[in-house]
Amino acid sequence: MTEILASTRNVLGTGSSRASRKAGFIPAVGYGGKRVETFHVEVDRKSIEALYAKGALFNTKISLKIDEVDPVHVVVKDVALHPVQDSITHVDFYVLKNEGNCVKVPVRFVGTAKCVGLKRAGFLHVATRYLTVNCNVDNIPTSIDIDISDTQIGDVIKASNISLPNGCDIAPSSRNKVIASILGKG
Repeated sequence: MTEILASTRNVLGTGSSRASRKAGFIPAVGYGGKRVETFHVEVDRKSIEALYAKGALFNTKISLKIDEVDPVHVVVKDVALHPVQDSITHVDFYVLKNEGNCVKVPVRFVGTAKCVGLKRAGFLHVATRYLTVNCNVDNIPTSIDIDISDTQIGDVIKASNISLPNGCDIAPSSRNKVIASILGKG
């Protein structure tokens, strides 16, 4: 679990958010889980951007220590990016519950070297790189590996057909989602 220090934002609005960014922080909001009320904080820019650069921002459990008090366990639910600089301007945190957490997990494709469809001049068309799953706080996977070694040209990989780690279920909104397909002349 990654630990990130945060401080409470008492003044809200555009001006205070700009001042936070100028000082090297990112304004953030937290909601959901056991915590009843929404909380506004600012977090260190380097900590969040390091997770963003690794590609593990949405499924990393974060221990958010607000004002040196007891930590709150969260995951990043959403980020706002600057339209030109591609830097993070705002973060939404979701407070984790013991059960039934809905998180975005990256999808990785394994077995591409043995894939019959790719060997026959097909190509892998990736429709989505993340899959939304429901899982317990202890079972959040770092990624979902999909073996495509037995796929042919014209095959479609759907979320409902993949195997997930123990304790994880596909979220209802993602059950019929197409993850990838093998395209080419058949």
